[in-house]
Amino acid sequence: MPARTPRDVVALIQRETARALSAPETNARIRAMGNEPVDSTPEVFEAKFRDDTARFITIVNEAGIPLQN
Repeated sequence: MPARTPRDVVALIQRETARALSAPETNARIRAMGNEPVDSTPEVFEAKFRDDTARFITIVNEAGIPLQN
C-alpha cells in the first residue's frame, strides 16, 4: 500500500487478509502452490522488508553487481 494509507484502512486490510488466509480452502490452495500462508502485522512485514532489503543490497554490493536505474 502507499506509505500514507490511513492506519484504519491498513488494519482493515490486514484483518481481512488474516481471515482469508485462515479459510481452509485458501490455505490449501496456497500450500498447493508450494507456499506457506503467514499471518503477520504491517509492522512485522515492514521490519522484515527493511532487513531483507539491507541484506540484499550488501550481497549485491559485495558481488560487484552493477545496479541499473
